[in-house]
Amino acid sequence: MDVRRLVGENVRQYRLAAGVSQEEVAVRMGMGRAYVSGLEVAETQPFLHVARFARTRHRSA
Repeated sequence: MDVRRLVGENVRQYRLAAGVSQEEVAVRMGMGRAYVSGLEVAETQPFLHVARFARTRHRSA
């Protein structure tokens, strides 16, 4: 499986499980909503910004 697709599926799964919008995730990551959307559909190359998402997920738990 393509890494971008794997990351995108995981980002979407965790976002939906947390009950937050792409906009909220983007704000927490310090990125634009289009970046989060691009991650979820495997159009954007994931970089360290994805680690920011993981950190924000732990803070809200």
